[in-house]
Amino acid sequence: MCVLDIECLMEINPLKGVTLLLNYVSLQSNTQEVLHQLKTSIDSSSIQEKEEEKAFSQWTIKADYIETCNCDYGCSCNFTGFPSNGFCSALVGYHIRQGNCGKVTLDNLEVVDAYSWPKAIHEGDGTHQIFITNRASEQEQKDAIINIFSGEVKGNGHFALFAPTIKYHLDPQFVDIHMNIDGKRSSFYIPGIVDVQLENFKSSNRTRTGY
Repeated sequence: MCVLDIECLMEINPLKGVTLLLNYVSLQSNTQEVLHQLKTSIDSSSIQEKEEEKAFSQWTIKADYIETCNCDYGCSCNFTGFPSNGFCSALVGYHIRQGNCGKVTLDNLEVVDAYSWPKAIHEGDGTHQIFITNRASEQEQKDAIINIFSGEVKGNGHFALFAPTIKYHLDPQFVDIHMNIDGKRSSFYIPGIVDVQLENFKSSNRTRTGY
């Protein structure tokens, strides 16, 4: 299987660099203040739910990112929009160096995303399953990861971008994830489920050694 050899430090912050979104939030906030002045009676529980939702949507992640897919080298999905084999399957591993969702800390946790689309990604009908390290012992951490990686809390990352293309959401699994971050030799595995090892792309035209 050919793999897309990508490993990088990824930083996703849904509140940075989204000027229009911030303006919209500000406008929405002003509108709520006007409604508050006009309304004589407001359900306090409803206000609390909105505040909790707002706090929960403020998240950021800095992570080591390892992506593998079934496309040919170069991943045509990213450039032409259509997978080289007619369908797309991907396993993506994350080691979260630093992260939070509201007041919930996500530091030093691992997550593996399993995606599958029967055709091109943008054509939809995809299947998605999230594997979360069993070291995420707090329910708040589990909920935060599920909501971020499923795109429920929006933001400017690819999670929200992929969300509309997913038709089938399989139950998240809490498992033992082993992840080795070592450049082009990075790997991750979940015992009895997945085993991923990156390797360099080897061109048949190369005459030099050491690759």
